[in-house]
Amino acid sequence: MSRNHGRRPMKTRAIVFSVIMILVSVAGCTGGQDEVSLNEQIDDLEGELSNLTALNEDLQNAINQANSNASDLSAVLDGANAELELLREAIEGLNSEKAALFNQSTALNMSIHDLMTQLISSENNTTGLMEVLEANDLILGGDHLRSPGGAREHRDRGDSEDFLLSARQPGYRASDRNRRWERHWGTG
Repeated sequence: MSRNHGRRPMKTRAIVFSVIMILVSVAGCTGGQDEVSLNEQIDDLEGELSNLTALNEDLQNAINQANSNASDLSAVLDGANAELELLREAIEGLNSEKAALFNQSTALNMSIHDLMTQLISSENNTTGLMEVLEANDLILGGDHLRSPGGAREHRDRGDSEDFLLSARQPGYRASDRNRRWERHWGTG
C-alpha cells in the first residue's frame, strides 16, 4: 500500500500537469485572436502615449517660454516703475521750483509796487520842487539862465531837466514817464 499511496500523488500530479498543458495550448489557440486585438490596443495606447508625451513636451516648452516672457515683462515693468518714480520726483521738484518762483514773483511785484509808490511820491516832490523853482524863476526873472555858467549848466542837465519838466505838461501819461525814464537812465 505504501507503494500505491506514493504513486497516487504522482499520478495526480501528472494528470494535473497534463490538464494544465492542454489548457495552455487550448488557451494559446483561442487567445490568438484576443492577442491580436490586445496588440492593436497596445499599439494604439503606445501611439496615444507618444502623442501625449509630445503634447506634454510642447506644453512644457510653452510654459518655459511663458515664464521667460513673464520674467522679461517683469524686468520691463520694474524699469518702467523706476522711471515713473524718477518722473514723479522730477515733477515734485518742478512744483517746488514753481512755488519758489511764484513766491519770488510775489515779492518782486510787491517791491515794484513799493518802488512805484516811491517814484510817484518822488514825482510829487519833484513837481512841488519844480513849482518852487518856477516861482523862484519868476521872482528872479529868469536871471539864472542869463548868468555866465547858467546856460551851460542848463544845457548840461539836458534830458534830466526835460524829464522833470515833461512830468508837468498837460496830457502827460505814466507810459510817457516810463519811456523818458528808461531813455534817461539807459534801461530801455
